Amino acid sequence: MMKKTLSFFFLLVPFFAFSATTWIGPASITLSNWNDPANWSSGALPAPSEQITFDAPVTFTETVPVTATNTFVIKAVVTVAGGVAITTGDITLKGGAIINNGAINANNVTYTAAGDYITNNGSMALKNLNVGNSNIAAGTFTNNGRLAVVMNIVVEEGSFNTSAGSSTDVNGINVQNGGTVQNGGTINSVGAANVDKIAINAGGTFINQAGAVLNVNLQQSNAYAVNTQGTFTNQGTIRIGDAPYNPGSKGILAGNSSNFSNTGSLTFNIDPANCVLTNNTGVNGSFSTAAISIVSGKNCLNTVLPVKLVSFQGQAGDGFNILSWVTAEELNLEKYELERSDADNGSFQWETIATVAPQYGHAYQFKDLFINTNSYYRLKIIDNNGLYSYSDIVLVKNGAAGKTTLLVYPVPAGKLIHISAQVAEKEVELTIINAAGAVVKRYQYKTGTGILQLQINLSNIPAGVYQLVLSGADKRVLQRKQFVKE
Repeated sequence: MMKKTLSFFFLLVPFFAFSATTWIGPASITLSNWNDPANWSSGALPAPSEQITFDAPVTFTETVPVTATNTFVIKAVVTVAGGVAITTGDITLKGGAIINNGAINANNVTYTAAGDYITNNGSMALKNLNVGNSNIAAGTFTNNGRLAVVMNIVVEEGSFNTSAGSSTDVNGINVQNGGTVQNGGTINSVGAANVDKIAINAGGTFINQAGAVLNVNLQQSNAYAVNTQGTFTNQGTIRIGDAPYNPGSKGILAGNSSNFSNTGSLTFNIDPANCVLTNNTGVNGSFSTAAISIVSGKNCLNTVLPVKLVSFQGQAGDGFNILSWVTAEELNLEKYELERSDADNGSFQWETIATVAPQYGHAYQFKDLFINTNSYYRLKIIDNNGLYSYSDIVLVKNGAAGKTTLLVYPVPAGKLIHISAQVAEKEVELTIINAAGAVVKRYQYKTGTGILQLQINLSNIPAGVYQLVLSGADKRVLQRKQFVKE
């Protein structure tokens, strides 16, 4: 009985035998010589699931019928010429290299030997990219073209570099064990997997160079945009988060003993309940950051937010809005900037309407005469190092705005400006206010019929931006218009 069982086993072995073949043909691969069995070590054309080995330098000069179930083992330099498209399964480098000037579509790419490298000058679409290995010397991947990685790029004892003008789309990047990423182009972390998008382990380095862009879109919750335990340097532009933000989205965690440096532009749009930038750097690490911009998110750094804001409120008056705020403490504070937006659709365009220096008593108030029915306000809090953060947004509804028609022309104005208004009041006051908030001219008029038409001589006021405010006899603001004097 045992003999029959063993015989049956050995009969099955050839059926499941591993199938592989090696290219032994010319250095220039064309469609014609690819289809010549004499150019293959097996004496036959590669089967759809067969492993194909290249152990001598070759160049694909034409597209050949490789399938997504084939695998490549590369032991020499393989070049893909421009205009050539290659589709295959897994690619393993074993002392080899790829120079791509065309298009490559593959599954997983793995480095296994010292000196493995890939230079992409064309386009590559991959599932996973593993650069380097903990047991070997560094391998390199240089992207000068377009690279799309469905899942992750893992850089271990190797380097991943991108040049100016290149683009890389990837779910996440993991840098570890001496690996280095230097971005000189644009990297978009766009995948939906619920993992930290840029993870830098101890010994790893990520440098976003001057002029480079890193966009981290947090499509899932409870994941950090950047979690660094190694060295993270930003000299370019980093944008973190989507518009609108995703619930649970987090910003940057600078972990114990990491070296974090931001001298570029860093913008956050994350869950307002979560920290945009958390500094857990220990005594063996370092931490420094230039100004950061917070569209949405909570500022957890004392070095960035020098103010403990107790309240920020707005109240509608009769033709004006009153903005007030109170602070508990102000450390290293340079100034406040009060910003306003009239947007009602969530697409805010902010303008600074007042700059306020720190005051004794920590209580502030500002009267805004230039209101709309719905006016949105926020505080920009700036410290002496140029770092800043924003308060929550306050909406003030004022029904006294917008009841009067006011037409001002021409715009921009020259020596004369023409004014046409329709008002219910019989007496009105017209005031011209400059950008500093000072009154330049003031006039009183009797409208009689409720129609006001006049022209004002502007020849004696300097060029600039002005507000024209139309008020009733009781000082209520009826309407306002902004104009430019040339």
